[in-house]
Amino acid sequence: MNSAAMLAQAEASAPALPPVGTEPDAELFAEAGQAALYEREIAPVWTQPFAQLLVSQAPQLGKSTILDAMCRAGEAGLPLLRRSPQARLVAIDGASGLLDIARREAGALLGRRVFLRTQESQPKLAFDSEVFDLVLSNLGLAAVADPRALLAELFRVAKPGASLLATLPLRGSFAEFFDLLAPLVGQRPREAALLEQHVATRPEPLTLFSWALEAGFEDVAIVTRPFSLLFAGGPDFFYAPVIAQGPLPAWLPIFGEQHVDREATFVQLCAAIDDAARGKGALTSTPSRPLFAVTIRAACLRARRPLPPPPLSFEEDPENAPTRPGLI
Repeated sequence: MNSAAMLAQAEASAPALPPVGTEPDAELFAEAGQAALYEREIAPVWTQPFAQLLVSQAPQLGKSTILDAMCRAGEAGLPLLRRSPQARLVAIDGASGLLDIARREAGALLGRRVFLRTQESQPKLAFDSEVFDLVLSNLGLAAVADPRALLAELFRVAKPGASLLATLPLRGSFAEFFDLLAPLVGQRPREAALLEQHVATRPEPLTLFSWALEAGFEDVAIVTRPFSLLFAGGPDFFYAPVIAQGPLPAWLPIFGEQHVDREATFVQLCAAIDDAARGKGALTSTPSRPLFAVTIRAACLRARRPLPPPPLSFEEDPENAPTRPGLI
């Protein structure tokens, strides 16, 4: 596929404005062939690093029930379950093709300790309140239009005292790419404003912290573990499924309003990435193996739903305390 054909393909799925969620879209992987592409090309470099961060933050679990919301192919929930022999996992996702991968990976645990449902997570989770001992979502907050609403739903279905684990990329992810894009659109007010808007869609740590408190969680912590995506140059960057099936359609409106402007920006970006890969600012490059590295600021939100307050003692409230000494 040449650059013009790839640009046309990306334009066909481009939104009018960059959306909040620019992760590889789970809805694209409903079919078996696309799910295989996800498993082979995208999950190892994108989903799994976030899942490993999430699992590293999980508490020790005894007899418990876990909810994995927007579970994709079970990259976080299934490893966590295997280290918790008394736990059960309920995992939901809207992409049936990804759940088929999770069913295969679950093996003999399916139907015994693993229960998978093709189900969306918004606008509301289809579960009663205060059901789960652990609620988790690997990249779910980055894939929905309203992450605060998803956090509120995760709080609702969590039991008092239950833990929350949720991963997403923070602001500053793909900074090396945006640093190359900014000077190309800086003199075009529309495109410069779209770039600023797009970059701002990813939260800063303090914003993520405030979302968790707003939802009602306590003991909030944010653990970061940056990682890099490596590309051999401009064509390799744009052809990579993690880019082409992920943020590229959302980036195209920033490249330009008209096709001719987008094509010019696209060609300039390919050249700029090639230059970076050959060593101009790319510390990982060598003369024999040029590489363009982009940093992903992976973060895991860890929090807990508060326990209910203990009943008042007689000394604290003698008129309304449930136990009054001396009364039968």
